[in-house]
Amino acid sequence: KKYVGKGYYDYIDETDSIETIALSEIGINETGKTFGNGVITDADKFRLSPEFGFIGKVALNSPDKYLHFNGGTRPIFNCFKLNPNPFRFEAMINPDSILIPVAAEPQNINFVRLINGSIITEDSIKLYGSFMGIRKTYSDVPFASASGYISFNKNNRRFIVGPGYKIFNSDTSGNTVSLQKDFCMMFGEGNLVLPIELGQVKLKANGSLVHKLEDNTISLDAILQINFFFNQKALEAMATDINSNIALDKVDLSRKVVKKTYFELLDPKDASLALSQIGLFGAPTQTPKGMESTITLADVKLKWNQQTRSFISSGKIGIGTIGNIQVNKRVNGFIEIVKRRSGDFMTLYVNLGEDKYYVFSYTKGAMQVASSNDAFVAPIKLLKASERKVKVPLGQQKYNYLIGTNNTLSTARERYNQIQSGNANSEPQDKIENSKEEEGKEENTESKNEVKKEVNN
Repeated sequence: KKYVGKGYYDYIDETDSIETIALSEIGINETGKTFGNGVITDADKFRLSPEFGFIGKVALNSPDKYLHFNGGTRPIFNCFKLNPNPFRFEAMINPDSILIPVAAEPQNINFVRLINGSIITEDSIKLYGSFMGIRKTYSDVPFASASGYISFNKNNRRFIVGPGYKIFNSDTSGNTVSLQKDFCMMFGEGNLVLPIELGQVKLKANGSLVHKLEDNTISLDAILQINFFFNQKALEAMATDINSNIALDKVDLSRKVVKKTYFELLDPKDASLALSQIGLFGAPTQTPKGMESTITLADVKLKWNQQTRSFISSGKIGIGTIGNIQVNKRVNGFIEIVKRRSGDFMTLYVNLGEDKYYVFSYTKGAMQVASSNDAFVAPIKLLKASERKVKVPLGQQKYNYLIGTNNTLSTARERYNQIQSGNANSEPQDKIENSKEEEGKEENTESKNEVKKEVNN
């Protein structure tokens, strides 16, 4: 038997509210099953749930239990400066458990690319948040990128985007981006991409972030791996020095961020073994494969300072490894990563008290260091300038490391004192850049002198 007609379908959401859908076509398909098609043209009048509006096509196909939706859905919230677009999707929807697919690069119903998360623009170097909104510039990249599905958690009142397994079990690895609709706070978790370019100095961050949209502030709780070419003997001397200081507090490696990071970066067996060793001994017996770096900050809290356009650490820094040697000690100091159109730069200052210190200061291809530890400085002084350089592919930023001048130390100390006193203004940043330009000239002079010696010999 065949029949055709029109009719209505009552869509009952999770709160038992009824949304009536007009089906402009009802009939029997080639397999003898009932089908129905309709179109919803006003996203403000139809809702998949109290949190999701919908505009687009609706299909009923027997014997499917749920309706098939093909169009755009818009998360419903009211947060300052967030303008969500209906984003495209196609899927069957269970009204009792809304789970909507989200592409890696979502688009609105007009095929314009959308962006989720917290972003710092490359042109104006300003922070903004977006949740299914249109990016301000084409090159914008969020700190945490997430895809898979979007759902609404009624317990914490958050929209959450991420893999299905992560949505239902937040303690697992993987990236998520979420929005708390009542307090207008955004959250990110997983692999965090800092909008920083330091040439041959590579940063790799894992952890979580909180972005308060009301005052547009963002803070990160992260494990930060810093990779750069450096003298291994100097790193070993630094690790030995810090490990010999028994008064320093240990880094708490039982934190959730450590577990999630290990399962994110390591082979599952290696992650389980390392976490088991942490439970027994407080730390892995050796640096797990996948966690290697020149210096790993196993516990660092970073805040974005819009005035100085930089990430500045707060509180003590937890040093996990140095030259792949286990340290796991909390030290006084700071790390500041500065974003500039003229070139980003970074300063890491470790203060061990009683005039004991380490400084790593990088900008424009030069890593300048200073320390009170002769065992750290001596191996570097023995090297020729050519031995402190690394060959890079054509077109990439060159790199070398060298002993800095007194200005390197004094600038870092001044900055540390400012941060400690809560006076993080921008003046010391300019001093750092100027001092590094001067020291870069000294490095060039040193290289030329070496060449002259080789020619004369």
